[in-house]
Amino acid sequence: MKSVIAFLLISTTAIVVDGDLNEFESSFSRLSQVNQVELSNTQFESNENCDNRPDLVSELLKVGRQMGVTILEGEPKMANKDATYEARYGRIGVITVSQRFMQPDTYCRLISHEFIHVLQHLNGDLRSVKPMGFDVPIHMIQSVGSLQELEAYTYQNEVGFILKLLQDFLYRFE
Repeated sequence: MKSVIAFLLISTTAIVVDGDLNEFESSFSRLSQVNQVELSNTQFESNENCDNRPDLVSELLKVGRQMGVTILEGEPKMANKDATYEARYGRIGVITVSQRFMQPDTYCRLISHEFIHVLQHLNGDLRSVKPMGFDVPIHMIQSVGSLQELEAYTYQNEVGFILKLLQDFLYRFE
């Protein structure tokens, strides 16, 4: 049994490899069975954003939990951040959100931002945090540190779009 321990930080996203590499297959297999969980009957419009529908963050959290994302309140893994996504090699990771008060639209953007990192992790087959290929202002990459962060900051207000992408991912396993 080959075991690896590693830690990679990508701004608000951390990738943790801890344990048996063969665990990836069983973890991903369990994730693919998530499509059997009944999702909300609500149809999300991709133009619904945190400015006009901050209440959709509750649906985002619900879908995330159904996918196996652990969502904790507490001290985010990175200093001076209000939330972090800890990507785990071969399995869905953990979002940790600070307990400070936030306006609903701000909280919605924060959670949406972290779920973009979840999508990037899924896009990397739970082995890496791979950019989604979103249209982004590439000249801004140096100001945020990575393409993954640029995607997350550019689309963090688009909660309806993020929900649709998560649903599309789940339905690929039907």
